[in-house]
Amino acid sequence: LIEHSPYCFGKILDFLRVKHLNSLGLCGEPSRPSVSEHKRDMFETVVRYYFPGESSALFMGIENMSSVSMNEARKKSVFDATLVTIMNLGSHTDTGVYINTIVADLVSQGYAEGEVRNAVSHLSNEGHIYSTINENHFQCAE
Repeated sequence: LIEHSPYCFGKILDFLRVKHLNSLGLCGEPSRPSVSEHKRDMFETVVRYYFPGESSALFMGIENMSSVSMNEARKKSVFDATLVTIMNLGSHTDTGVYINTIVADLVSQGYAEGEVRNAVSHLSNEGHIYSTINENHFQCAE
């Protein structure tokens, strides 16, 4: 589950505030959020969930990546977003989350249907999720 960490949201909001002030010409370009080492994974998960795809690069300091590196970051991002979606939607049911529900949720976040279906397949093959009542319903392996 995505943790609603005041620490992570504080870092995100501070960065966005300074970014806005910069756009108004009131201050210099903000530096990337400085995140303590033990909270880095949680911060990255929160950023990837609320800022999917390439928009997460704004916070992670990877905006100057090569297209190959950006594709790798996007692939990791869609895997993370898919897993989080299944965790969130699947926590309320024993039957799992229907694949079309997963796709619809992530398409609304800016992901392509094909990359979401590939992520579901990959996560299933790697054992992170499993099918429940049929091959179209998934639950997290936890």
